[in-house]
Amino acid sequence: MTEQDYIDYFTDLATKNLAIGHTPDRPRFYVIHDNNMSELTNAMRNLRVPALLIDQYYDDIDRTQDNPRLRISGGLNVLVKCNTGDTKDVRRAREEARQIARQFLNRMFNDSRTPGSVLCRQGRAVTVSTQYQGEPMADMQNYAGWGYPFEWTVAQNVAVVNNEWDDLRPKPAPEPEPVPAPQPAPVLSQD
Repeated sequence: MTEQDYIDYFTDLATKNLAIGHTPDRPRFYVIHDNNMSELTNAMRNLRVPALLIDQYYDDIDRTQDNPRLRISGGLNVLVKCNTGDTKDVRRAREEARQIARQFLNRMFNDSRTPGSVLCRQGRAVTVSTQYQGEPMADMQNYAGWGYPFEWTVAQNVAVVNNEWDDLRPKPAPEPEPVPAPQPAPVLSQD
């Protein structure tokens, strides 16, 4: 699974989820790059709420078992509008965000077990983590949110492909030595 697969999956879910309803005309989905909050603050000018924000894709390869795995770490956050000066309204917004975020967790879990879904394709099945520690998003003026980090595990091919390495790729067979043309037999004189 690539970073683009990860982004495409959540873009699709943000479009299908009724609470978010992301469309190009009503953007409600954003990928946070390198935890850059100033970039997110700028994006908020065009983003509608509630909105789904996903953390940047990170991965590592686990070779501690016989079947190596790609471990993808990510996170999803839902942002809801509120009056940040009103503690009760912030709690209300966080609860709304928590409920929407859980819809996405449940969908991921379901997709990882539904044959033919994006997360459960032959040869590329994703195992979704089963424990999620929710946490409030950092407060932003007029917005509150809730997020969950998660981990996906995917079988990883670690075979060395010989054609990718100059010293391992098959060398062409040497050209055969040219065979000299046959010489005519000497003519013996009968003298």
